[in-house]
Amino acid sequence: MRLHVWMPVSYPRYPLLYGPFALGMLSSLTALPILTHYRSFLKLRTKGAIISTVALLMLPAGCVAGMQISLVVEPLLSKPIMCPVCYEVRSAALQLAAGVAWPMVSCSSLSLFLAISHKTEAVPSLGHFAEAFAFYRKMNRNLGKWVAGGAVASMVASVGMVMLQFRSMEMVWARERETRLVEAEPKAVVRINPREDDTGRTQAF
Repeated sequence: MRLHVWMPVSYPRYPLLYGPFALGMLSSLTALPILTHYRSFLKLRTKGAIISTVALLMLPAGCVAGMQISLVVEPLLSKPIMCPVCYEVRSAALQLAAGVAWPMVSCSSLSLFLAISHKTEAVPSLGHFAEAFAFYRKMNRNLGKWVAGGAVASMVASVGMVMLQFRSMEMVWARERETRLVEAEPKAVVRINPREDDTGRTQAF
């Protein structure tokens, strides 16, 4: 996105340039309490901390930023005929999937794998379905407030960012309309009437 090439500096282009990266960082922030909850419940402490941080926080943040660019910002720049609600729903769905749904699945799975590998918590076997389901419910018992808070923050931030991006594009569209109107105006025709001066030469005015 080379917005600095064609978009004047006076326009608020920061939502288009840095908005996707801000939303990517937000997805990491909303996933962090979920990861911390599972690691604390399974008594992992520092075991697998680096791989958990990279795989569950940093990589999803980069993926969210790339998806926001390719699915929201670039279509907005190339096809500005869609309604704002379409972009808002698309952006909010990306944030909810990456900042809430993905951490719920991936953080719990990786944390359980680490707990079984390092034997930090007695995890029931999947063969005992009733015990495994009860353990999973106990593991997610106090997670509702973090999930609800992350979902609300993701939706508010994504919708607000799309509104700012549309405001930036509206200034561009208004400038383009003014340019078309100026180009469509008929040009004034200047007639040159020749006349002779005192020396008998003809001059044009």
